[in-house]
Amino acid sequence: AFCGCGGNTIAFARQKHVQKVISFEIDPARMRMAQNNASIYGIANKISFHQTSILQNPPAAPFVFLDPPWEWSVEKLDALRKQFQKKYPHGMMKLPISFPFPQDATCQFYLTEENYPSFALLQW
Repeated sequence: AFCGCGGNTIAFARQKHVQKVISFEIDPARMRMAQNNASIYGIANKISFHQTSILQNPPAAPFVFLDPPWEWSVEKLDALRKQFQKKYPHGMMKLPISFPFPQDATCQFYLTEENYPSFALLQW
């Protein structure tokens, strides 16, 4: 979800065990970039691109990966997390380090080469 120019989508599609990735992006320019980038990597056939909001049309899938806009408020990001945790049995959400993670959350934190906090992945 929130495909952008396709970095995460392409990374998932390049995995040998992954058969199909369903990708959502609402912005037409970013969607075109993602489709072009997938073609460059030769994996466009493994990706089903949808130019629509995943919030309105969530697919049936066993797993979801969310990389929402970080400028959204903490409340909106947390509401998104809760919404998708209810719908999908397994998932991950890429979030800024400043996000107030629930105490019982499973998280992986990623650092830059200089050991500065970069982002976190919240898993369920």
